[in-house]
Amino acid sequence: MKLKNYSFLFILIIISVLLSFCASKKGEIEKEWTPEEVEKKLKAEHEDLRKLFLEGNAEEMAKLFGEYGIIWPSEDEMISGLENLAKFWAKVMESDVTDVTFESMYVFVKNEEFFIAGERYDFFAFDIGKCHLITEEKEGEKKNQTLSYLRGRRHHEECWMR
Repeated sequence: MKLKNYSFLFILIIISVLLSFCASKKGEIEKEWTPEEVEKKLKAEHEDLRKLFLEGNAEEMAKLFGEYGIIWPSEDEMISGLENLAKFWAKVMESDVTDVTFESMYVFVKNEEFFIAGERYDFFAFDIGKCHLITEEKEGEKKNQTLSYLRGRRHHEECWMR
């Protein structure tokens, strides 16, 4: 009979330990990200965006902009949301644009606990910059259109930015 009580106690302890790893540590920031770290990672994605454009992969480009991503093709037009960004990039890929480049102008980083739809995050960042749509290249000169963009990221516990 004592053996059964100890078995139950042992299982209870194991379950408690496992649940403690799964529970969010409310109020604690898992990692303090510096603007320099984030800027380095976001700038590394610029080449990934260019490669995706050259491959014709509009959906993956939209994902790298994130669900908070925005593009301003003109002063009176703003494109946001993953589906709309994918449509925008697909349309650009069908045009006479042959290449794209991205340039960060400002990276904003905030290490602070917040909740979105009940899910806890401890970091968010925005990469604000210029995107150059290159349509023609003659003897080193590039004819292009410049768009402003905002790419958003949020961070949750141990994962890299989403």
